[in-house]
Amino acid sequence: MTSRTTARIDGADGSAGHGRDRAAEQRDFEAFAAANARFHLEIVRMAGNDMLERAVQGLPPNLEAGRFFEPEEPFATCAPLAGAQRAADRRLIALCSGLTDAQLDGPVQVPRRDGILVDRIGRILAHLFQHQIHHRGQAHAMLAGTPVPPPQLDEFFLAYDRHPSTAAFL
Repeated sequence: MTSRTTARIDGADGSAGHGRDRAAEQRDFEAFAAANARFHLEIVRMAGNDMLERAVQGLPPNLEAGRFFEPEEPFATCAPLAGAQRAADRRLIALCSGLTDAQLDGPVQVPRRDGILVDRIGRILAHLFQHQIHHRGQAHAMLAGTPVPPPQLDEFFLAYDRHPSTAAFL
């Protein structure tokens, strides 16, 4: 995986999230948030961005990273949650766009309850993208059982099949 590929993957991820947010706004927010792990996903993204930015900048790990998970449900409505998700998308796209291929193999210190673990930036990014795909699939399945049609979640890389809204992310 190259840094350019990584940035494109995250751009597609941001575009899929934007479509999901529009669909979610048409539903009862509390039911959507409870049934889906939207809060969990956003909190993990904020913590992941912080961890990766620190690694790229050569800073020590955030020993207070657990605070990203307090409160467990930090948003009361869709609008501020969607705004936080767009901000996290922009941060991660900027980070990925600026990475060199050598940096993808660079170390990242991962704060965990049982201490600091060390992994590689590329592996952490792959994990973060897979985590987002997992929760996006959950949201898609949940929306599929409602009158609100679920948004397109794949085919963002194909030039002939892209929705115009993806331009902001790729």
